Amino acid sequence: MPEYINRDTLCKYYQDRFEFLKNKSYTAVNGGYRINDEIQAGAAIASEFLAKARQAPAVDVVEVVRCKDCRFRKTRNCVFTSVDQYGDLIDLTENDDFCSNGERKCRNDGQDH
Repeated sequence: MPEYINRDTLCKYYQDRFEFLKNKSYTAVNGGYRINDEIQAGAAIASEFLAKARQAPAVDVVEVVRCKDCRFRKTRNCVFTSVDQYGDLIDLTENDDFCSNGERKCRNDGQDH
């Protein structure tokens, strides 16, 4: 299953790294400054990555409610529940199944579990 990354968190991390490297890229030498090319290259890479991360298209992600956590499981409101010839409900789901109608069960105090 793919993992999704919070863009703001990622950009803040690389912005901090860029600022750190940028500040470390100059060394005081004989009343002037010397540029450390390796650190400057690292800062350039961090800056380029930051720009690309900000431009990357966002993914529309919705958290899935698995059947094991769904309030509709084993009820007539579940699209994967059937009724046999005697009127008894038949649960056709597995714990890790999900659908677009799922809603998380609530605890007795009304909070998500």
